[in-house]
Amino acid sequence: MRRMLVALALIAAAGCLCWATDGGDVAAQQPPVEIAMVLIEPGGFTMGSPEAEQWHVVDEVQHQVKISAPFYLGRYEVTQSQWKKVMGTSPSEFIDCGPQCPAEMISWPMAIEFCNKLSQIEGLSPCYSGEGNDVVWDRACTGYRLPTEAEWEYAARAGSGCAFIVGDETTDLAKVAHYRSADRTPLAVGSKQPNAWGLYDMLGNVREWVWDWYAPYDKQTASDPAGPEKGKFRVNRGGCYFSYPQYCRCAVRGAYLPGDTHGYIGLRVARNAPSQAD
Repeated sequence: MRRMLVALALIAAAGCLCWATDGGDVAAQQPPVEIAMVLIEPGGFTMGSPEAEQWHVVDEVQHQVKISAPFYLGRYEVTQSQWKKVMGTSPSEFIDCGPQCPAEMISWPMAIEFCNKLSQIEGLSPCYSGEGNDVVWDRACTGYRLPTEAEWEYAARAGSGCAFIVGDETTDLAKVAHYRSADRTPLAVGSKQPNAWGLYDMLGNVREWVWDWYAPYDKQTASDPAGPEKGKFRVNRGGCYFSYPQYCRCAVRGAYLPGDTHGYIGLRVARNAPSQAD
């Protein structure tokens, strides 16, 4: 295979593997929260969309991006069950959807707090310090974090230049994305097919917060971009259960106030690969 995908299902009953809490060799553990992760190997890609792409908008200027180090990304969106185990709360609007449905009504600061608390539960170094508009990301952390906007799009495209991962037709989009829901509700995570790298619901279901402040792209080639240091809006990605197809394209960017909460915004966690972490 051109690219080896490693799924780390942190499920005690399955006897799977997870990282040692000191960031060293992988060790068998029984973590209190089950988080399945997929290894995303480094590489380069064209971020944004060509002007000829149907529904292209001006903030999707194409530019070359290099992802220089491997990282792990959640196979699924964070579920209501996982959120409650970590945070002890149930903020989601669609509680009746069930514990395996995505957590939503999540603001960006709430997502940051979830990542830090999950890290602490597993004895890992938290990635974030500070609060409000002054949150600082320790890029050498061993714990959980939000993906950057570039990491998210790189993983969503899964080696493809297509707008909808598996093709440019909405019939293909329907295979991997829950969108234009007649009852305007999410589905349990993993209800659709995964993309080529084994990631579910990258498009549709709920939008997902990423790290970056929103800003116009720099057209220059970038290595591991993480957005500007300051801003007004934070980025979220991926479309949602009531989105039209044009809002479920890989290149589409959402910009929301960090404190915004909606029944269509959740999160997916990332981690540095062990070789990248201290």
